[in-house]
Amino acid sequence: MNSINMNSMKSKTIFIAITSLLVVIALVFQSCKKDEPANQNPTGTITSPTHGQQITIGETVAISVNATDSDGSITEVSFFVDNASKATVTSPPFVYNWNTNTESAGSHAIKATVTDNNGGSDSDEISVELLEAGGWSKGTYTDPRDGKTYGTITNGEQSWFSGNLDFDTTGSMRARGSNASGRYYTWQSARSACPAGWHLPSDDEWKALEMELFMLQSQADGIGWRGTVQGWWLKSKEGWTSFGNGTDRIGFTALPDGYMSMDGEIIIEKDTSAVFWTATPHGSVEAAWYRQLRYTADRIRRSSTFTDARFSVRCVKNDERKPE
Repeated sequence: MNSINMNSMKSKTIFIAITSLLVVIALVFQSCKKDEPANQNPTGTITSPTHGQQITIGETVAISVNATDSDGSITEVSFFVDNASKATVTSPPFVYNWNTNTESAGSHAIKATVTDNNGGSDSDEISVELLEAGGWSKGTYTDPRDGKTYGTITNGEQSWFSGNLDFDTTGSMRARGSNASGRYYTWQSARSACPAGWHLPSDDEWKALEMELFMLQSQADGIGWRGTVQGWWLKSKEGWTSFGNGTDRIGFTALPDGYMSMDGEIIIEKDTSAVFWTATPHGSVEAAWYRQLRYTADRIRRSSTFTDARFSVRCVKNDERKPE
């Protein structure tokens, strides 16, 4: 019995010793954890654009964030516009290029959330104001030759008719039974069809209009379908087939009048296309540059064709600062 009691006492002593050791180890571990500094959250600041900045619709805006972490590293920066997630960038530079082409005018909230390697985060938020492109104003002009009145749009540099010319002159035609908004002109007739003080726009004047709508110079100089959404902005809000309507952002109101066959018998691509002459010849053959908008395209086509084709005409006001 004495031997059994001695063994029991030894077992209890060992158990107590082991338990005490574990307690000491736990206390030491907890003490060490308490001595570890808490994670410091990162900091993130939107450096561009600035709060309240006014931006013209169509610009691509670089949203830049300065992100730092004093005790770790930045793992990602997430970008939001009006609470909609736009992009996540995982390495510097922390920049998101926001394309405003399809955004609406008014105030928009931009937010950036910075996250570090320990899960800490910080956010910064600003608001910016998007403005309509170009600052175009609307007016009217009455052609003294026949009393017809046209809408006009002006941006300080150019004034354009906002409707197709409908003046009856040699070389112009209107198809029988057509509801087109204007007449169709050969290139030769188009060159002299606009009223005094106005003229058929040149290829360069069309380029100036397109670049006013944020088409790049390199795009404007190209041939074929160019730009991004400039055609969508010029097309009227109704009249185009198969969801081809535009936004008519500056009041140009391009209607899908198509173009007339060379013999003047039929209208081609009515409700799906708009084609306009420029005053600029192309090459040594009898050809000239034109512009085309189409229901399936948001861009603008620059091409050339024979001068006896029959297209629509828009007039541009003469620049009084330049000699005729």
